[in-house]
Amino acid sequence: MWDGRLLRVDAREQAMINEEHRPEIGESFPVHAYYSDNQKVRIHSRIHYHSYYELVLVCHGNCDLMVHYELNAMVAGDMAVLPDKSIHSSFCPPGEDTQVLVVQFMPDFVYNGTLDTVDSRYMAAFFNSLRMKRHALFQTGEDLAMLQDLIWKLLREYQEKRMGYTVYLRAYIGMIIAYLIRRLFRNEEELINYLRDYHRIEEAVSFIEKNHREAITLAMAANQANLTYNYFSTIFHKITGHTFTEYLNLIRVREFERIMLGGGNSVSEAATAAGFDNISNFNRVYRNLRKSSPTQVIQGLRVAKS
Repeated sequence: MWDGRLLRVDAREQAMINEEHRPEIGESFPVHAYYSDNQKVRIHSRIHYHSYYELVLVCHGNCDLMVHYELNAMVAGDMAVLPDKSIHSSFCPPGEDTQVLVVQFMPDFVYNGTLDTVDSRYMAAFFNSLRMKRHALFQTGEDLAMLQDLIWKLLREYQEKRMGYTVYLRAYIGMIIAYLIRRLFRNEEELINYLRDYHRIEEAVSFIEKNHREAITLAMAANQANLTYNYFSTIFHKITGHTFTEYLNLIRVREFERIMLGGGNSVSEAATAAGFDNISNFNRVYRNLRKSSPTQVIQGLRVAKS
């Protein structure tokens, strides 16, 4: 089974955000796929999360996808990859000419969590990278037609359920993941180095996410990884795309937004509860990350939630 330590939704967050349950996805059958046409049935979901991965390919038109309280404007040819427990919502204006293909699947359907084969190393790099990034967006460009064809074939197998269809589903999802692996990593050496460095900082990332409300430091995180400060900083930035301070601030800002969406707290109360030591520092960090005031962003998120 895949280890989900790095990306978690705590009990308080679960109480405020709906978990999407699909009876089609579970131990008995770990895949669900569908096509949505916004002119027939509006594409609009409230903020939610689920226990499976989701691939969203915009075939035509455009739509907004919010992931972990960050808004992404998607256009035709864009593909979003959302790991399990990703907090997200989608929105298209009524009547907008938008069509999307969606594939949802349990990671165990294609990867058992071991590193016993070359193929499994590719899968490990893919799933670890997505969990660290928390989501990924790709512009498929000239590959759009190829990806549409793969997902339509997958959808047809899913709907018809002819003999051996699960083999086809696993193969088509594997082909899509193989495409995404080539987009994430330039070559084999980069992928192997990524896996090595990821495992070096894995415990430190878990420590940060568990203790972000406390006054934790770079030295404390580096100690979790048993690495020197400088070496840890280099690897941490390489894997996460952020410095230690940037990553900690990002986690705290997302926690602040989660608290504010729950209601009943002032901005200063929520900022303090998220781990910021003073309101001036919070305002500076927030504007730097979101390019807007906390009040403006929260108002927009509340509209998305409703």
